[in-house]
Amino acid sequence: MTWLVWRQHRQQALFALLGLAALAAFLVPTGLQMHNEFQRSGLADCLPAAARVEFVPANPGPEQAADPIRVCQERASQFASRYGSRGIIGVLLWFLPLFAGMFWGAPLVAREVEHGTHRLVWTQGVSRRRWALVKFGLVGGGAVLAAACYALLVTWWRAPLDQTTGNTSGRFAYGLFDLVGRL
Repeated sequence: MTWLVWRQHRQQALFALLGLAALAAFLVPTGLQMHNEFQRSGLADCLPAAARVEFVPANPGPEQAADPIRVCQERASQFASRYGSRGIIGVLLWFLPLFAGMFWGAPLVAREVEHGTHRLVWTQGVSRRRWALVKFGLVGGGAVLAAACYALLVTWWRAPLDQTTGNTSGRFAYGLFDLVGRL
């Protein structure tokens, strides 16, 4: 039974791996560039300190011009202006799981019923329950593994943008909940 499920769905598994590899080929170089710039600019050290400040004067005087919090905020705004447009790519990343479900999830049983192969399997001494458990278990396990890799990759890629714009604690913010897999 496992061999049959593999034979039926090996093409989808191959395309899922190729899709993840193509996504990684785009996200890893751009993510490394963002992470390196984030570390080089010192934002990793100054942003946690800037988040603890409770009061920032509205009209700073010349003595406060070199304030480390203000310098950190300027670095963060420069980083956000340089890389913030990449956050728009996140909108496109919303639709990848939708397309995967549409083109791989929907035909999972429909192809079996359309071609009548489910009857062949059931006449070979395989119960309907075992057929469904093996079929959905193996394909579902592969889908969960691919989704976990996708979520980890996108979460890693977005981390500097989220830290710079202050979305680290707002994982339920509009647009982020569906995109990242943060706990």
